[in-house]
Amino acid sequence: MSNYLIDETLVGTRIDKFLTEKLNLSRSKVQTAIKNQEILVNETVVNPNYLLKLGDEIRVALVESEPFQLVASALPLEIVFENDDFLVINKPAGLVVHPGAGGETDSVVARLLHLNIPLAKGSDALRPGIVHRLDKDTSGLLLIAKSDDAYQAFTKKLAAHEIVREYTCLVFGQVVHDYGTIDAPIGRDSRVRQKMTVTHVASKEAITTFEVIKRFQEYTLLKCRLKTGRTHQIRVHLNYINHPIVGDLRYGRKHRFEINRQVLHASYLSFHLDNYPDEFQFRVELPADFQTVLKEVELL
Repeated sequence: MSNYLIDETLVGTRIDKFLTEKLNLSRSKVQTAIKNQEILVNETVVNPNYLLKLGDEIRVALVESEPFQLVASALPLEIVFENDDFLVINKPAGLVVHPGAGGETDSVVARLLHLNIPLAKGSDALRPGIVHRLDKDTSGLLLIAKSDDAYQAFTKKLAAHEIVREYTCLVFGQVVHDYGTIDAPIGRDSRVRQKMTVTHVASKEAITTFEVIKRFQEYTLLKCRLKTGRTHQIRVHLNYINHPIVGDLRYGRKHRFEINRQVLHASYLSFHLDNYPDEFQFRVELPADFQTVLKEVELL
């Protein structure tokens, strides 16, 4: 339990901002604690955007949660390639890469644990071996490091844009240009914290290139490459140029197809790795639900 008395230097500061710095926690965790009434001001419940006043007494009594334990899952996982340093899998849509705030117990990591595959420690105990991520409802190629040396090498290559990640997606409307580059910084949406948006406020550089594969009457099939790897980057960028991905209800619009996810697939992956003479290249076919949508589009 902690208590804080507000003096004149803190008047007008949001309580969640103040406690984020004071408690060394993320703002989302502080906001959750406030909503759970673990944080009171003058023995009264307040909102996370409450502005501190002179003489306010803040009482913090956080409830300790049990540490999250990774649990193996016996569900299948399609391994495209594996050697001593890394493996590449074909992730199905609907599967998270690692456990997180959503509370899912099944994940790519959980299925790898069941297979007893050694994984690099990485930067997070809940994400062993994870080099990059795919959204839950995005399917396709995912790179996993088995050795710590490989993890460090892949991390440096990602930062240097030396890993080619290519995606196939179906978007609304006819994209006019055959090729294009979307260079627009991405940050968190100030109104809806679960969404990302193109913004110059608290944002990071984000670059996506695209190429038209095929145009239909109302839709376009695109090939996109990531130059950077921001959260929801392709989805945000394509919505930004008014061609949202079909099935993406968070950034797009309603659609006519029987598919419950964004029509986005990580179809190609390539990179060089030290101690291996040749470039690694991997490609996987579009999944059945994606192909079904394309067949329906052809008939429109």
